[in-house]
Amino acid sequence: SLTIKGVTGFYPPEMAINNTLLKTLSELNYNWVIVDETIHKEAMPNTAYVVQKNKTKVVVRDKSVSNYFAFHRGDVYTIENTAENIIVCVDAETFGHHNKLGISGLRSLIKNSRYTSTRFCTISQIVKKINEMSLSEIRETSWACPSSSEYSLSSSYTYWHDTHNFVQNG
Repeated sequence: SLTIKGVTGFYPPEMAINNTLLKTLSELNYNWVIVDETIHKEAMPNTAYVVQKNKTKVVVRDKSVSNYFAFHRGDVYTIENTAENIIVCVDAETFGHHNKLGISGLRSLIKNSRYTSTRFCTISQIVKKINEMSLSEIRETSWACPSSSEYSLSSSYTYWHDTHNFVQNG
């Protein structure tokens, strides 16, 4: 494992998480890991959770706002959300690779924030301010898993158990 000095948080690829990874991050003294709200049927966006004896806080992004940024095509982003804190997490490719106008949209959001009460900060900064809640366990999941309203442990990898996928059934 590699630990880089000064890095306090972890963004797992595809936000894939399970209890083993969480335990490892805790042992490596990471303060937080960003995850999708599919980690638990009662998980709420924009919230930090402490799971059992792990020191690493599990920070839940706002999936609806994050997906808006990830899939909106255009050069202007607008957010109408009344939450005090909104935790947005997307791939860097959102602002160029998948969306050629994405960087322009990000610029406009930052520029327009000067006229509102919107402020930007890092996860490391916000995790010190938001309320912590506790969870007894987390679900093995990623951001591609079904929403918590469709929660079931058997549906953690819906794309992997596709009877119509010839690669899986070949």
